[in-house]
Amino acid sequence: MEKEPIGLPNAKVGQIIELVQKLSVLGGSADKDGLAYALGITANSLANPLKASELLAFVTVDADRITLTQVGKKLEESNEEDKKGIFGKQLSQIEPFSTIARALQREKEIDVDSLLRLVKAKVESARKWKESTSKEMLRMILNWGEFGKLFAYESKTSKVRYLGTPN
Repeated sequence: MEKEPIGLPNAKVGQIIELVQKLSVLGGSADKDGLAYALGITANSLANPLKASELLAFVTVDADRITLTQVGKKLEESNEEDKKGIFGKQLSQIEPFSTIARALQREKEIDVDSLLRLVKAKVESARKWKESTSKEMLRMILNWGEFGKLFAYESKTSKVRYLGTPN
C-alpha cells in the first residue's frame, strides 16, 4: 500500500542510515535533542534526516520521542547489500518512487526531465520548487533510488534505467 505523497525531505542516504544506527545504539528510542546530540548535530539539522527516516518507516515519531521500528531494526542489523534491498523495498512503497518504478517498468529507461515531471505530478510541494531546488532534490531522488537499487542513473546520457523491484 502506497503512502500518500508528502513533501520529500532533503536528506542523504548516509544521514538516514546513521540516524538509524545511532538510535539503535541508544537502545532503540530517544528524544530529539538526545538523538541530535548523539549524531553531533543540532536539533534543527535533525529535521530532514528524521522526516526521511519516518517516511521510509524506519522510525516512528511521537511528540518528542523517536523509536526504531521493526524495519529500522532490520535495516540496522543488516549487511551493506541487504541494507540496500530493505531501503529499496521501503522506497518502492512511497511516492514518487512507486510511480517512477512503474514508469521504468514500462519504458525501461527515462530521461531525468521526464523523471522530474513525474515527481512534480505526484508530489504537490515539488511543483513549487525553484530550479535550483529541483536540481538538488533530483540529486537526492537519484541518490535514494540508486542506493535502493530501484534504478541506475547514467550521467553521460542523463537517463534513468530500471533495475527491478527489490525483494
